[in-house]
Amino acid sequence: EEWPQGSKDDKQADAAAKVAAVVCLHAGHIARARAAESAAAADEALQVAVDEATRTTQDDDLVVSSARLVARVILECLLGAPPAQAIETAIAHMRDASRPGRLDTDEACAAAAAVAVAPAMLARPHQEVVDELGNTCKLMNSMQTPLHAAAAASRDEAAMDAFVKAIRATMVARGCNCSRLCIAGAVLGASLGASAVPDGWSARTL
Repeated sequence: EEWPQGSKDDKQADAAAKVAAVVCLHAGHIARARAAESAAAADEALQVAVDEATRTTQDDDLVVSSARLVARVILECLLGAPPAQAIETAIAHMRDASRPGRLDTDEACAAAAAVAVAPAMLARPHQEVVDELGNTCKLMNSMQTPLHAAAAASRDEAAMDAFVKAIRATMVARGCNCSRLCIAGAVLGASLGASAVPDGWSARTL
């Protein structure tokens, strides 16, 4: 049975709110498959699951590509890579011409992500980057800027300090920041762990 299809005109980053849960369902299987050097099928299964989950609400290739990239970043963080490295790995994955099911929009998302996490960008304050790339709900800026916030988080700080600093930077950058916070929070949560989230924040949301 085919999944129902969503809007073909909605180019926001809303799909980011659901991909973290999809990745968590697949991460263990992919980790075991990588250990056995047979990850191709597991990787493809994750991509299919992300695509199906996204298209139920947003049947747009650009949105699907952004969800694929964010899902891959979260996966790599769960498997031990710091955010900046996870993003670079995800960009390379999206650009792999041999990957089954590749969309024309995958390259556009990969290129947009590469701009956001270029060394010159990471050296700039987050607010300045948001002012340049945009703070609306629409892609690409709604994918780019949270990746910037996550990649710029210092590995020298305590986990909670890094998490709080990046989330607050995303929040105070104004604009439509709900999807941006979903992406930044999921990436940093996957990288730093649940203990990085302040107890007071968890108490207000769980």
